[in-house]
Amino acid sequence: KGIKDMTTRMNYKSTGGAFMVGLNGIVIKAHGNADAYCFKNAMYVAKGLAEHNIVEAIKKGVEENKQ
Repeated sequence: KGIKDMTTRMNYKSTGGAFMVGLNGIVIKAHGNADAYCFKNAMYVAKGLAEHNIVEAIKKGVEENKQ
């Protein structure tokens, strides 16, 4: 189970792209060879990030850790 779970998580098609940090919104940069399956998964990742208010969480974390 462990290897299979790790393989699924590490498969670029499972996420569809990379989350871009340092923006005031959610951006998923799709891989150049992304197909419909990848793009669909990228949309699910973006939806999950929005539902968990990731942008605000990052802003809060940065603000709390300023020196």
